[in-house]
Amino acid sequence: MPQHASSPINETPGQKVVLSCTVKSENPIDIYWYKGASPLTNVFEEVLRANVVSSELTIDSFASADAGEYSCRLDNDGSILRVSEQRVVLKIQGLETTPIAAGNVYSELDKSAAIACKIDNRGTVTWTKDGQAFDDGAIYSAGMYDEEDDSQTSTLTFAQVSKANEGVYVCTYESLSATFTLDAFGLSVTSKEVKSGAEIVLTCKITDVTNAFTFTWTDKDSKVVNALSESVKDEKNEQESELTVTPTEDSTYTCTATDASLVETTTTATLNVFEITKPSDVYGVVGAATSLICGVTGNTGAPSYVWYKVGQDTPVYTDPGTAATSTYTIADPQFANDGAYKCKVTMKVGDITNDGFDSATAELITFNFCAIITRTLR
Repeated sequence: MPQHASSPINETPGQKVVLSCTVKSENPIDIYWYKGASPLTNVFEEVLRANVVSSELTIDSFASADAGEYSCRLDNDGSILRVSEQRVVLKIQGLETTPIAAGNVYSELDKSAAIACKIDNRGTVTWTKDGQAFDDGAIYSAGMYDEEDDSQTSTLTFAQVSKANEGVYVCTYESLSATFTLDAFGLSVTSKEVKSGAEIVLTCKITDVTNAFTFTWTDKDSKVVNALSESVKDEKNEQESELTVTPTEDSTYTCTATDASLVETTTTATLNVFEITKPSDVYGVVGAATSLICGVTGNTGAPSYVWYKVGQDTPVYTDPGTAATSTYTIADPQFANDGAYKCKVTMKVGDITNDGFDSATAELITFNFCAIITRTLR
């Protein structure tokens, strides 16, 4: 009975493939080759040597059309009784990558990332980084052979991507290889505490990139909103996209940055809306202490207050506190103190101090109190 290897043979396109079949016999015999149930019409030469007849099937340039199950037989009538007990399966040797499109792989700093190569066979995939062998045990995994799928996947897993992980990674198996260029970037957008009804600009920024991204903004209802400025790339390898909004209630806006491979990375800005109470107009007596009061409601951050007289750039009072209200007291008001006043409120949320917002104005009006003395004549 003919004998040959039974395990699958994985070959890359264009390779020369030779299958051999041997039969123990003292006399010359004909050996026929089949692909599946169909006989191959090629002429095969049998060789008798030391009571063994051998036959070779040669595929000069292996292609996808050649993939399939091959067997050798002693009769060309397809008799099942004369079919070799062991058959060989020819497969196209492939190399699949994750991400699917090898090339530039962009990953956000401090986030996890993975690149992988999958072969249609049991074998060892080797890696290099910037031309040097790479087998860092904290990152590299050779992978396990999947017998059912007849494949093996080798993976590089980065738990927290850093700039040190950047480089050119190449996976190789026999004549197949794939190249990945890992590029780490930063993506940020600042959450803000804003005055209700005030126009505010949100900036989504990407840092440390060498290729352009595209930006999309969505609101809390996942509706796309239009940014007023396009992404800009400058000599600092930074890109920005600005969105101008006028919130009247607490809201969120998500910035999605998409790289050339259509991989999306998102970050979300939270807008907390607060109200500034209008200072009341005040009538003061010349020489008698008088006060103006400003406050905030609905805030989550720590407010800071700076008081101005309208028309002057220099503050008249900077409140050192962070209470819900601020009081500006004029100890000895004079007519020169008459005028409109406002307080500018800034909010500190964590380590971020947001933009300042002006209150409505309040008028200070001073007057003299005149005592009227009456004399009774007798």
